[in-house]
Amino acid sequence: MLKNSILVVLTAATLTFAGCSKEKKYIKKIEGDWEVTNATVNGNNALATLGDAFSMELSMDFDEDGDFDIRATVSYTYIEEGITYSYSGTNSLSGTWEISDTDLNLEYIDSDIGGIVGPLLYLSGIEEYEYISTENYEIVELTKNKLVLEGINQGYSIRIEA
Repeated sequence: MLKNSILVVLTAATLTFAGCSKEKKYIKKIEGDWEVTNATVNGNNALATLGDAFSMELSMDFDEDGDFDIRATVSYTYIEEGITYSYSGTNSLSGTWEISDTDLNLEYIDSDIGGIVGPLLYLSGIEEYEYISTENYEIVELTKNKLVLEGINQGYSIRIEA
């Protein structure tokens, strides 16, 4: 009986420390700058809808202290009645991040574009969405050079690759 109790306690302790170790590894790996290379909404490439005259650069910076900045730079050029118009602008989102098990939780500070999911939904042709203050993504893959996040936000399946 005593042997079984000791075995149960040791097993529980091992699992607890293994979970903490995984979170610490994720925290160390996610810190830094990430350039988004692909983003999908319900399986459709949200960035492909921009066309040749439009470009969007999306980057995420996760700081060691738990702060983050997400920057979206949009540029486009078009011609109307023989006049060429150009635009380039950057929007920034900031807040705090936290990893719990395999989940990345983002809490935005004063978001007026609906978090990172807002622009992705808009680019996918979805014009009605809520401005949210938190988002949660499962970390599907995280290596030194690759980050893949998936989550359901406002009823839409979101996948972000950086």
